[in-house]
Amino acid sequence: MHSLKGRGYSLWALPEPGIRQRLADEIRRRNAMPWEPHLTLLAGMGGDPDEFMVRVRELGERLRGQPIHVELGAAEVGDDPFRCVYLPARSTSRSFEELLSEASRLFGHPAVSAGAAHLSLVYADMAPEARERIAGEIQDRYAGICAISALSLHRTEGPLPSWISMGEVPLR
Repeated sequence: MHSLKGRGYSLWALPEPGIRQRLADEIRRRNAMPWEPHLTLLAGMGGDPDEFMVRVRELGERLRGQPIHVELGAAEVGDDPFRCVYLPARSTSRSFEELLSEASRLFGHPAVSAGAAHLSLVYADMAPEARERIAGEIQDRYAGICAISALSLHRTEGPLPSWISMGEVPLR
């Protein structure tokens, strides 16, 4: 796990509290080093975290009160260690695309595409059979509509244990 290294700062969208807790429990069960359940909006940004938090608050103010939803799908596997086992997230509201577009504009950094949005449950470099086994255990346990309730800026520089939250902004 310490060999998995991120870079810079990342802007995350956080699920509503009920599903967030269930996902956090799942992540804790499956990973030696757990993290906050999230959909990455922007990743690998370099710059001043204080300035980034000003932008996160501005983005939160612009979107506050708008219903932002995604539909989480059944567990899938990927080749990237940060996308080892994940839930694909399909946009179900125009507001999610607006969130991605506005975040990219405000930060001057490319956002993930709405089609690439996902919520990772396992970070690891493991054999394909192990990934498939875990995805099979999870299946569609978390499938369904999920509201986005907050934005969070994280320093994702270096190995996972060194990642820290720089602050969270509620959207409700």
